[in-house]
Amino acid sequence: MHKNVIFIADFFADEIPGGGELNNEELIKLLISKDYKTKKINSHLISTGFLKDNKDCDFIVSNFVRLNQECIKYLINHLNYVIYEHDHKYLVTRNPATFENYVAPKNLICNYEFYKSAKAVICQSKFHADIVKRNLGFDNIVSVGGNLWSEEVLEKIKEYSLKEKKDKCSIMNSHIEHKNTREAIFYCKHKNLEYDLIDSCPYYEFLDR
Repeated sequence: MHKNVIFIADFFADEIPGGGELNNEELIKLLISKDYKTKKINSHLISTGFLKDNKDCDFIVSNFVRLNQECIKYLINHLNYVIYEHDHKYLVTRNPATFENYVAPKNLICNYEFYKSAKAVICQSKFHADIVKRNLGFDNIVSVGGNLWSEEVLEKIKEYSLKEKKDKCSIMNSHIEHKNTREAIFYCKHKNLEYDLIDSCPYYEFLDR
């Protein structure tokens, strides 16, 4: 990898403090600490002109829903990039859990060439990587065996883990389809389980709840 890295994502942690975004932020900090010149840019701001102007850089592509197809084609054909995968963006549904053995029908596979042409598709766990391999079958799919978190966040998780728990389920109240809020509610009702819906709130409050 060159010393100049461009990190592409739909959003960053200062915009949306989600798990993927916080994970990305820790990777960016790690790259900077290793003397990589790392520039982060939102996917919707990328153009083919920008990619041409930075053809000597290496690219890390995280969440890329807002990256236009022309830019994806240019990355495939001209540039060195890895995909830092947080879920399953090679699927139209982004959720393989609804299919037997987590293998989706071929007609639901998308972004096929983008994943195939990546120098690596970096997954968060062996379980994650195995599912991606079952659906795509590529040799460039690797597992890093975990997520990256700051010491501060880990201390907070440790602190909250010691709190007294309620005999109740917590469900993230999200309108994003693949977050499965509706199915989680259905499950709790079907099993007569009490639950709380957790709305969007500051990150530590979310962890606490």
